[in-house]
Amino acid sequence: QSVSASQAYIEWDPVLAAFGYILRWKSTSAVSWQAIAVEEPQALLSGLLPCTNYEFQLRTLCGWSETDYTDPQEFSTPGCGNCIELPYCDSYAADSGLEWIQSVTLGSQTADSGNNDGYHFCQQSGFVLWPGGSFPLTIEPGYSVIPFEEHVRAWIDYDHDGEFSADELVLSTGNNPVEGAITQTIVVPPDLPLGPTRMRVSLRWAGDPPPGPCQAFQYGEVEDLCLVVGAPISPPDFCAAPIGLDTVSIDDTAAELSWQLAGNALYYQLRWRAVGSGQWSWQSTLGSSLKIDQLTPCLNYEVQLRQFCQNDTSAYGVPLIFRTPCSKPASVAGAPDDMDWRLFPNPFSQDLHLKYAGVSPGKMHWRILTVDGRQLQAGTATLHGDTGTFTFPDAGRLPAGLYWIQLQTGQQSGWFKVIKP
Repeated sequence: QSVSASQAYIEWDPVLAAFGYILRWKSTSAVSWQAIAVEEPQALLSGLLPCTNYEFQLRTLCGWSETDYTDPQEFSTPGCGNCIELPYCDSYAADSGLEWIQSVTLGSQTADSGNNDGYHFCQQSGFVLWPGGSFPLTIEPGYSVIPFEEHVRAWIDYDHDGEFSADELVLSTGNNPVEGAITQTIVVPPDLPLGPTRMRVSLRWAGDPPPGPCQAFQYGEVEDLCLVVGAPISPPDFCAAPIGLDTVSIDDTAAELSWQLAGNALYYQLRWRAVGSGQWSWQSTLGSSLKIDQLTPCLNYEVQLRQFCQNDTSAYGVPLIFRTPCSKPASVAGAPDDMDWRLFPNPFSQDLHLKYAGVSPGKMHWRILTVDGRQLQAGTATLHGDTGTFTFPDAGRLPAGLYWIQLQTGQQSGWFKVIKP
């Protein structure tokens, strides 16, 4: 890892079968993740906040599977700036043996410090505020023997001037000391300068007056915490189902499909099955096209596509139906001979006819087969003259489907495809 105040470069060991990786990260105080999809085992995270704790997780994408996210790992950005460089006044308690600041919680992030002999400075709290936001602030005291009533106050140096002024008091028990935790909501002014600054929390035994921001006193504790005022995090875009799914090319055992790229998609997952089948096959990709193979000739297939976004997964889109072309039976090689023969109507529902011309009179042998080469009907007919029409006697009894018809007369032969809806 290489970390600066606004960027982090992360790399990991490659996985041989991987076509890509998903790296997601967030500040430890945030709820929503940000994520990036990469093909190589490395990523540069930008737009980070200074003086902030972050965590990240990694997922590996293989063609037909994907791993769970790894356990979180953490890093901290430098650049605490004003929080540690400005000359803040001193404040501390002489004795924290009986009561102290056990923890401070801002939003969803908690800094749990325990007893620190009257003063503690937390440079990596993970606290993040943004102008105009509202955040619950909870101060929880700790006690060695029995609870005492306490004065509790907190200030945030909003204007980054190194002082805690009266209008920067964000939490106070006022004239009503508390025994136990206190929670108040702070409303951050909308026009604050961005960047790191300092919060001061002071807890003082209620037998003495409430503490000031720059005061030494006997019983209790003072804690300073660095926090960051940053821009609000935009909610993730709605993760809609992809659009534009269509076939690029189809042959009897494979099909290539494409779709429109979505700006908020990390990667896509395509699933397919034969129509009427319950078992799906699926494959993932980072791009906008995919070729699927090992299909069966002469079958209808159903295909659906969904996308994975930063914090959500779309539903599968509208199914696309396509049909693979029909191969000839394995016993047949080459295309039909050049014959002036025509089967009609095609598709047919009842009678199926053959119209022929330029054929020598004599016997014609015929067979009707399924697309996998299984013979269903066969017979022999006598052709009178070189032009005429022949009706297949039992074609109307065939179930719906696609069929091969083989015709053989003397030196002429041919294969034809017909459909019965």
